[in-house]
Amino acid sequence: MKTIICDECGRDVRVDEETAYNAAVVHHYVCSDCLAKIEIDDPLVRMYDFPKLEGSRKQVEWAVNIRKNAMKKHGKGKAKLTVDDFKTQTSAAWWIENR
Repeated sequence: MKTIICDECGRDVRVDEETAYNAAVVHHYVCSDCLAKIEIDDPLVRMYDFPKLEGSRKQVEWAVNIRKNAMKKHGKGKAKLTVDDFKTQTSAAWWIENR
């Protein structure tokens, strides 16, 4: 285990050898606490004022792509989802389950 400094909060963080090596190579490291606080870019939130998705970081990242693809299908008239689904479904898990 090695100690490195988070570039966001400046806190000392204990990490494994591989993580420390990777951080040294790219000259950048963000701890898991700071990473969780960083917003995931969702163009549908900006463009259409859809609600932000809720769930774990991985779920939200996945669901953002699913919702974006569903919106493209909806625009072509090929989606099984309604406009209300896009405006009301905030659960990332829902989007994953209903992809």
